[in-house]
Amino acid sequence: MTGPVKSDIGDPRLVFNNHLGGIDLNKIGKELFSEGKYEEALEKYEQSLEIRRKNSNLLDIASCLNAIG
Repeated sequence: MTGPVKSDIGDPRLVFNNHLGGIDLNKIGKELFSEGKYEEALEKYEQSLEIRRKNSNLLDIASCLNAIG
């Protein structure tokens, strides 16, 4: 299962929620932002949000299935 989801993209507990094929989107986004590549950083942040949203949905489904039996 994944860790807690928080709004702070730099939270180290999000490491499982923000990986895409082993790539840490938070780290990449921060590096791009620090280099002034704001559009690319925003894209990585949006990908990270989508992954967290999908993980949250999966956790909801797992909770429902667990409650059923």
